[in-house]
Amino acid sequence: MSKNILLILLVTVFANNVYSQKIKINFETSNDTIASSQGQEITKHVKIIVKKDSTSTLKNLTLKMEIVKGKSNLKPDNIFIPQIFPYAIADLKKEIIIDVPIKLSRDNAHDRILSLQLTAFKNDTVKVDIDDDKKGFAEIYIEPYKLNLNDDPDFEPLLFAGTNFDLLDGGKPKELYVRLNLFWRITPKNYLQLGIYSNRTFTTPDSVGNIPFSSIFRTKKNITDTTLSSVSGTYSRKSSYTYEPIAIYFEYHKKIIDNDRLASIFVTGGMEIGIVKTTIKNEISNIVADTTVIKIPQGRIVQTPMADKGFDFLRPNYLTYLGVMFLKDNDDFNIKFQFLAGFNNYWNPVFISKSMDVFKRENDLYSATKLNVIIKKVGIGLGIEMLLRQNTPAVISATLSKVINLKDIKSLFNPISSIK
Repeated sequence: MSKNILLILLVTVFANNVYSQKIKINFETSNDTIASSQGQEITKHVKIIVKKDSTSTLKNLTLKMEIVKGKSNLKPDNIFIPQIFPYAIADLKKEIIIDVPIKLSRDNAHDRILSLQLTAFKNDTVKVDIDDDKKGFAEIYIEPYKLNLNDDPDFEPLLFAGTNFDLLDGGKPKELYVRLNLFWRITPKNYLQLGIYSNRTFTTPDSVGNIPFSSIFRTKKNITDTTLSSVSGTYSRKSSYTYEPIAIYFEYHKKIIDNDRLASIFVTGGMEIGIVKTTIKNEISNIVADTTVIKIPQGRIVQTPMADKGFDFLRPNYLTYLGVMFLKDNDDFNIKFQFLAGFNNYWNPVFISKSMDVFKRENDLYSATKLNVIIKKVGIGLGIEMLLRQNTPAVISATLSKVINLKDIKSLFNPISSIK
């Protein structure tokens, strides 16, 4: 009986010694930050300190370090950990410091987090408790790298220079398109945008039929003649509008969803002030007229002449708007899709002739849809926009441009080398 009790005590003591042993393992720094700098590819040296407590003897120890997927948002392809794990320790007699050089690749726009977890095993099977406040856990915060030249990742000056196309005229290039766009990241979720541009937009044709007209003229050149000819009837008019604005705009963007895989989403507010040259071309057809001879009436003669075949005018234009923007950005493309709605304050022609212009100031609701794509590797920009306004045809713009980052403007003036 006494032998059995002694055997049980020995087994219990041995089991407690094996399964309740603790090891002191910790990262030298459990919370670390890699500050923003010019390097996209960086190497972070992570130091692991391994100690045993004073009452235990640990042999055949295996140490593992793993990435905590649920807490890390750095892509696996952007992390390289040397193949030293599992790290074997035959006999832990004194403190060990393990230096692990981790290679990281970061972008220039987003903050990232790398979370690491240590675990220890005896004889590859028995898990050993880690005696540390953080339980072998560490986080590394990785700030985006800075762009070259201006060394400011929060400022992007882009110049677009190209042409616009009239899709209703066979897609022919028409006028010069120029846009200077300045983009600031104030905080990780707040952005400002300021720009100036010159462009040409067009409308879908607007057709109206059975428009009444009337005009009066002298039948004979003799000024003493008391008769006039009165012509009245109807006609059809097909009108097309082109707008050539020169404007400045200011926008604020608030990021509400940050999604690298699909698209980031922003709420947007802004305003635009400019001056617009409007050109209206009319095609007159289906004229049905009747001419009668009348006596010269007393008082004022009211006439309703047919529209001129074409005219243009210059007037100010104001826009205020709110909306949403979807942004997809990677190494190959920058894609922006915006939907905006607001008020458009502009001048609408009521009557224009060679001797008199009559305009009415309008303040209408409008909506706009914009799609802009930058192909980064070749620096080409494609854009299409459509504006819908009350009582007017849709206004459309299509552009093709060369995109120049003004931070790289020095490269445009470098001397040209030749083969010698």
